[in-house]
Amino acid sequence: MFRFIKKLTNTKLALKNWNRDVYGPLHSQLEICKQELAETQNAVLLHPRDMGVRDQEKEARTKYSSVLAQEEKFARQKSCQLWLEASDSNTKFFYYSIKSRSARNTICRLWNPDDSYCSDPEEIKERIVHFYQDLLNRNSFSDTPLPQPVGTVSDEENIALFSPVSEVEIHNAVSHMKALSSPGPDGFPAKFYQHFWTLIKEDLTLAVNFFFLKGKLLRQVSHSFIALIPKTTNDDSLDSYRPISLCNSFYKIITKIMALRLQPLLPKLVSKHQSAFIKGRSIQHNILLAHELIKYHNQGKVRACIKVDLKKAFDSVNWSFFGKILRRCGFNDRWTTMCMECVSFAKYSILINGAPMGFFASSCGIHQGDPLSSLLFTLVMDSFSSLLNQSVKEGKVGSFIKGDLNVSHLCFADDLLVFSDCKQSSAVALTDLFSSFGAASRLYLNTSKSQTFTSCNSLSQTFCTTLGISLFSLPVRYLGIPLLNCTLKYAHCLSLVDKIRKRILSWAGHSLSLADRIELIKSVLSSLQTFWSSSFILPRRIQKDIELTLRTFLWQGHSTVRRIHHIAWSTICSPLSEGGFGIKSIREWNKGAVGIRFWELACKKESLWTDSVQKRYIRNHSIWSAHPPYGCTSSWSSILKARTWNSPRVKYVIF
Repeated sequence: MFRFIKKLTNTKLALKNWNRDVYGPLHSQLEICKQELAETQNAVLLHPRDMGVRDQEKEARTKYSSVLAQEEKFARQKSCQLWLEASDSNTKFFYYSIKSRSARNTICRLWNPDDSYCSDPEEIKERIVHFYQDLLNRNSFSDTPLPQPVGTVSDEENIALFSPVSEVEIHNAVSHMKALSSPGPDGFPAKFYQHFWTLIKEDLTLAVNFFFLKGKLLRQVSHSFIALIPKTTNDDSLDSYRPISLCNSFYKIITKIMALRLQPLLPKLVSKHQSAFIKGRSIQHNILLAHELIKYHNQGKVRACIKVDLKKAFDSVNWSFFGKILRRCGFNDRWTTMCMECVSFAKYSILINGAPMGFFASSCGIHQGDPLSSLLFTLVMDSFSSLLNQSVKEGKVGSFIKGDLNVSHLCFADDLLVFSDCKQSSAVALTDLFSSFGAASRLYLNTSKSQTFTSCNSLSQTFCTTLGISLFSLPVRYLGIPLLNCTLKYAHCLSLVDKIRKRILSWAGHSLSLADRIELIKSVLSSLQTFWSSSFILPRRIQKDIELTLRTFLWQGHSTVRRIHHIAWSTICSPLSEGGFGIKSIREWNKGAVGIRFWELACKKESLWTDSVQKRYIRNHSIWSAHPPYGCTSSWSSILKARTWNSPRVKYVIF
């Protein structure tokens, strides 16, 4: 491993020297090529029949085009506008993006505890480094007995986890990494490993296998930058930034291989309540099941729903608790040591306004930025699921039951919904549960951001006071979509239209051609509604508003002057082979996306949502003959509409 890292370091130094001494700045190269092209073109005008001069002009034009393309590639990578694969020259657009991105991420001031602002650059840097150094070095552990996990790892599976890594397996991991995602401190993106694979594969294979054999990392490998991503505009508090780890690509290759080996084991290790990062489980299942449960929130039995927010979840996980979880799941000491090496050997520097500051170790938390950490975090959260299910089973926490729906909680990574009755005894048990889980894992309940919804006003205040969480009313946002106990209406979806319009406004001032706008609609704007379309049939008025917004942006850009729409929208939404632009119709896309949920039920895909729907709506019938009961949820009504669209496309085969 040392040999490979040394070669990377030497390559980086050689590239810096070459860029400074041989190649030079791109802007200077471009000016020189532009001047040479102008001189040769003037010579052609003076000597139009001189073939030698014409050849010089052709060579100068080729060189100028080459440098111009390199400048565009540089600007594209720096702007992080990676959606554009092929179009006309967009250098000006990329430079606008670089400026706006820099302005958005620059920290100019911070809010002081004494209600004043700190604007001194050096003081800001010192405060940020101290804040994260303190956050990542809080270490305490209270041993909490944990129930038995859903499943455990067998001896054969343990051996397979740390078996020697083949060249094919490494190449598979490298090829599945994002080529131009932000690099770590070594400066090499995944594109470097992909492009020069044949040159580096032997050294890389030896370095990766060294880790799988010895279970040790070098300090240079584990060093990471922390990029601070603002959650909203005008963030003045450090709590309002999301810290994302920018790890070295070599470290990501190691953790990617570990993640690919671990992922097939997670479905049997993690309960069905957790839907994040597990193959075969979907975020839409959580959304749909949450709506089914909330729909009957105010009917019959008194119920409560708690939308839980955990304080800095990824940055606070206790390492001792994490190791205990791994051993509890049946992982042997060797794999546990490898995972702990990846988690605990990290060194951090904070990127503040583009410059790395500080260099410190940590004693808690896991990366938000490498492939393995997200999978390991699901194991940590599953321990909470086990504790809560045990409390429900023992009767300490009252269950949330409506007919055949008996679900104690839903979990997507650290997004947690807890369902219970509204009794004070349940509130006391939940308070003790959050407290003991927080003491063991350091994942504490954030009472200021958590929310409680109850179906009984007389009991709600006592329940909320015991929990220490404020009482709210529906609808609220859950996983990006409004959580409702009524039919999805136009007013509920206005935030989706506003989101698309705000994204368009963020490109104001950019030089966008018609081809650019087409690509933006296909790659960015259309995808914004996909998340909603996969769960519900959007109101027709919302579909029309979205199409109007896209149509106006296509023909007018950011101009306020109305222009003629030269081609019908239905033609634009047809395939390129039929003379259209290849933009997907919102209505047809919505049908297809909801149809996926119907097909999951038809194929009897195993998940907590499909099990609940089967018990509540389908029972002993077929999905093809089930009828929507009176007052059913918008999601179930949408799925049955998708059945009508899918039926003509189904072929029956009798064996």
